Amino acid sequence: TLQAVFKNLETFAFQDELGSLVLRVCQVVPYGVLCFLPSYKVLDKLWNRWESTGLKRKLEQKKIVIREPRNSDKLNFEDQLNLFYEALKPQPDRVNETDTDGAVFFAVCRGKVSEGL
Repeated sequence: TLQAVFKNLETFAFQDELGSLVLRVCQVVPYGVLCFLPSYKVLDKLWNRWESTGLKRKLEQKKIVIREPRNSDKLNFEDQLNLFYEALKPQPDRVNETDTDGAVFFAVCRGKVSEGL
């Protein structure tokens, strides 16, 4: 059972299990996935862990991976949203199920993405 409580956020077991769950969601949900996290600190921690374990690379094989930047200016924020929305459009030249399909957007609750969507 995945328990997203403060004491578990620091453990690699929780971080890896959450990453595996997000990957499974990305493998079955077509087009777009939004993943909201409680803070930029948690987003940074997960991002770094998933880069070091190779999970981020697995996500990138299935979806375009977008991360809400800290203190992004309006233009950068709009670029991120446009990238996400473009990835949601059906791709007629998609050859098979192993091709990249859509995007996953990692964002922060009460951040720019949650307010802008």
